[in-house]
Amino acid sequence: MVHSAASRTDASRTTGGDDLPVNALQQLIQAWLDADPAHSVGLLAHRGKVSRNTIYAIMGRDDPAGLPRKSTLEGIAKGIGQPLAVVREAASQAAGFRVTGDLDPESQEVQAWIALLEDLPEQGRKELWEIGRMYLRRAKDEQ
Repeated sequence: MVHSAASRTDASRTTGGDDLPVNALQQLIQAWLDADPAHSVGLLAHRGKVSRNTIYAIMGRDDPAGLPRKSTLEGIAKGIGQPLAVVREAASQAAGFRVTGDLDPESQEVQAWIALLEDLPEQGRKELWEIGRMYLRRAKDEQ
């Protein structure tokens, strides 16, 4: 279980034991933090122009509420020096999307969905997310 990063005395990284990252996005960020003693959440936030609270929230979640905003993913990618596609894939896995390789993230269909989602207000995205989760649960139960 990942504990709230704000409660840690050393906010730059999690420690061993039950503070281990629980999802792919947390693992990606944690790997960057662990790669160099100078790396910290503050440095990541500064380099990526993302608030520290946002990084702490991502690192402290046991159950992600969905995908972070595009600007947040872009900031994390810039901050940790990884391509946006790597960060987006980790965030997708963290949100519970299975990456099968059958879906090309650069396809017109996927790009159209992303554009649609970016045009929706936050509440609309949340509602669509819940509808999608219900549909996927129902489809899984019917198998």
